[in-house]
Amino acid sequence: MKIFLLRHGETNHNVLRVASGYTITTTGNDVLSKLGKKQAKNVAAKIKDIPFEKIFVSPLLRTRQTAEIILSNAKFNCEAIYDKRIIEHGHIRYEMLPKEYLATYQSPNGIDRELFHSLTGGQETMQETYERLNSFFVDLKTQKDGNYLLIAHGAIIALIQCYFDGLPVTEWREKWRTMALTDNCELRIIEI
Repeated sequence: MKIFLLRHGETNHNVLRVASGYTITTTGNDVLSKLGKKQAKNVAAKIKDIPFEKIFVSPLLRTRQTAEIILSNAKFNCEAIYDKRIIEHGHIRYEMLPKEYLATYQSPNGIDRELFHSLTGGQETMQETYERLNSFFVDLKTQKDGNYLLIAHGAIIALIQCYFDGLPVTEWREKWRTMALTDNCELRIIEI
């Protein structure tokens, strides 16, 4: 089974270099920029002949727009399946803040209370993110062998890589903070 991981095209929030999670973006304010639409068309041209069994898409607007562009340019016949388990990590209190501010996301002593403890205001713990991604991949592994496209978000793609690297969830935050995040419309492939 080949899993093609694709981050959505550039958004207006990406241009502003502010963090986007899953709350503000549900209002439809975080749309693809002109460049983001062009990026989606370019990647669509690269993958148009790949016979995907299914395309799984985060239900947020920026990923839906990317999926629509890809599907409208594809030679394969496949519909998008919107799955909230691959929605962006819920870092609500950091949304719309400058990305440079995210360096404060982990406590100085390296023990991040947000890994396992319930948080207020809908903030998602890393454990909760792991559980929903695990649920998604348990279901995906029951699918027939073939090519699967996942259109998701930078943080989620990084966490998916941690998942398939076999890292315990306690190490995700540090790995996530040090790895190169996926560029907009960058395609990565994982074979399982």
